[in-house]
Amino acid sequence: MVKTHSYTNRFTVNESRDKVVALLHDPQRFLRLPNDRVELENKGDVWIVTENIPALSMQSTTSVTLTPTADGLHVVRRTQGVQLTFTSVWTVCEHDEADSCELVEEVQVEASWMVMPIVKTRLAASQSEMEKNLRCAIAG
Repeated sequence: MVKTHSYTNRFTVNESRDKVVALLHDPQRFLRLPNDRVELENKGDVWIVTENIPALSMQSTTSVTLTPTADGLHVVRRTQGVQLTFTSVWTVCEHDEADSCELVEEVQVEASWMVMPIVKTRLAASQSEMEKNLRCAIAG
C-alpha cells in the first residue's frame, strides 16, 4: 500500500529572480545541490543520479526528470529498488524588496507504508540542508 505526504517549503533569497531561475534550469548544478559527491548520467529527458552512502555501505540510484518552467522547475525523483517517488514544483516569486525573491517548493512524496515514517523523519533535515546548499550556490 502506498502512502502520500505533501508539504510546502518557502524561503526568501537575496538574489534576483532571474539568477535563481537560472540555477534551477541548470541540471548539473541543481542535481548536485543536496550532495556534490554524486555521479550524474544524462539519458535524454531523464538523469540518473548515483550517490554513495558510506554510513550504510551502499549506493542509492535515483532517476530524475527535470522540466523547466517559466518561473521555476518541475522535478520527479524515483528511487530505484524502493517504492519512493518525490514530485516537487519549485516556483520563484517576485518579492517586495529589490534583488530578492521568494522560492517556494511544493512537494508530494509517495512511498510504501513501511518506508513513509522514515521518509517523514528525514524530510526536515534534508530540506534544511537543501536550503543551505541552494543559498550557497546562488551566492556563487
